[in-house]
Amino acid sequence: MSGLIGHSLGYYRLIEEVGRGGMATVCRAIDTRNNTEVAIKVLSPTISGDNRFVRRFKREGSLLAGLKHPNIVPVIGYGDSKGMAYMVMPFIKGDSLQERLEQGKISKKERERWITQIADALMFAHNHGIIHRDVKPSNIMIDKSGNALLTDFGLAREVEGSNTLTGSMLLGTPAYMAPEQGRGDPVDARSDQYSFGVILYHLVTGKLPFEADSPMGTVLKHIQEPVPRPTRFVSGMSQALERVILKCLAKDPEYRYPTVGAFYEAYKAAREGASIADLDLDTVVVPLDPVLREQGEYYRVESLLEEMPGRKPSRFGLIFIGVLPLIILGIIFAFPSLSEAMRNLLNLALAPTPIPTVGIVATLFPSPTETQTSPTATQAPITFTRQGCPAITVYPPEIQSLSVAWTLDNAEENEENFTIIGPLGIPKENLPMMMIRLGGKIIWKGRHEEGPLNLGEAVNQSLPKSSTTQFSLEFLWLPAPSGYELHLDFGGGCVLSGSW
Repeated sequence: MSGLIGHSLGYYRLIEEVGRGGMATVCRAIDTRNNTEVAIKVLSPTISGDNRFVRRFKREGSLLAGLKHPNIVPVIGYGDSKGMAYMVMPFIKGDSLQERLEQGKISKKERERWITQIADALMFAHNHGIIHRDVKPSNIMIDKSGNALLTDFGLAREVEGSNTLTGSMLLGTPAYMAPEQGRGDPVDARSDQYSFGVILYHLVTGKLPFEADSPMGTVLKHIQEPVPRPTRFVSGMSQALERVILKCLAKDPEYRYPTVGAFYEAYKAAREGASIADLDLDTVVVPLDPVLREQGEYYRVESLLEEMPGRKPSRFGLIFIGVLPLIILGIIFAFPSLSEAMRNLLNLALAPTPIPTVGIVATLFPSPTETQTSPTATQAPITFTRQGCPAITVYPPEIQSLSVAWTLDNAEENEENFTIIGPLGIPKENLPMMMIRLGGKIIWKGRHEEGPLNLGEAVNQSLPKSSTTQFSLEFLWLPAPSGYELHLDFGGGCVLSGSW
């Protein structure tokens, strides 16, 4: 469309091209009626030739023209001329947030100001029934006064359903795309929240949560992989703040915050020193009609979990704690009086399993085997020999597709009993656990993201004498090594701690 430079579309004379994407070109132009500078987005000829789309685009332009907010770049004109559909906005002199991120010149004061302004802009848009669908740093302008302005509403909204994940018409931007967008599922205001959460993650850590060698690879990571803990990159971040960031990046939109407003209030509280106990992290949202979802009207429900039967307790207690320290990304089984001096860190170097080439895991609850398994250990063991410990050898964990498994070798001549103690509180937003197995026996199954993992009464199990047994956790998506921890307590002060 470079041939348009120097020509006019309606009242607007195009001066120079300032940006180009797969669906449109943005030009600096002059409004000949008052000689003011404007930015004009001209849709590609392919899209502009679709009469049905152009009609919808004009209707959308009319709606967007009424979206008046100090942190939203308004639409001041729209139409079509010479076979080209276009949308007109004020020309903002300044950098985009993307440019500022690349320059690396962002102070904490600027960051907090922009987060507040973009949150306010998104809340306003959502309350007026507008979903952005492509929230990213290049769509946030920083004006000469240092204010953040959200721009580029409406375009992605109108082309939903007419694109694929493999062509130039990719809906949204892979680095900031919510999992449901990557799958081609319907989106709502919580999809914008996810994209905003990626921006927040980037601003706070200086890194994107997911990057790959191709756009599709990045999309798959958003769909399948747990979000790396922000505290891996920012020492001293509070547990509460990390939990807030990870909750808004939950894979399932039902387990994000009900609105951007609720997310921002939690973020502000955590930033100001609120504890985890002060934050509302455990409620889920009932999906409503799309129109209601766009208006931000959400309702909360209590969740239920399936309880697995157990036997009476015996002398040895085993508490498994899969902590995705500080939230989400793992499982945490709280147990009392864990002594730091008794922890033996494994510091394992595990290579992640290759990412599947499909976007959705079809089987959530694999069929259990009926017999006890006897796995073959392939790594050097750590053996407990301290006083009061059973003669159990615990091998480092192995990542197998959607599971993490530990081999337990009981060399004693007697059966060793242990107890999984409940109720157990489990963080839930990013790595939903589907099943816990001991050998071939399922000792818990469900979706812990539906609420805290609560086994009710203590569930008692045993390690057969002179045998090896596999203790495994199975997940909804890939448990890549992203800062998870494991703590095993065999009672009597015998504790193993490790991470992957």
